[in-house]
Amino acid sequence: MEDMYRAITPNSLADNEISVLKTSLEDMKVQVQTQSAKNRELLSARMASIRTEMNTLKDHPILQNMQRSVYGNTITASLIDVQG
Repeated sequence: MEDMYRAITPNSLADNEISVLKTSLEDMKVQVQTQSAKNRELLSARMASIRTEMNTLKDHPILQNMQRSVYGNTITASLIDVQG
């Protein structure tokens, strides 16, 4: 990429701009990695919170006695044959 850029830009400008672009790219890469780490931590915390909430709801005494589905006691097919 540097060679292509140098080919279309005068040499005095190309070297200076390439170094600026490289520095900018490295800074951006660090920012992206930092933000990704933050997002990963936030996602992990939220997933843990959701798991806790689901377990709390699953173990709730009132919900234990309720039938989960109106179709819970019916027999349904376990395999479906689809021809196309």
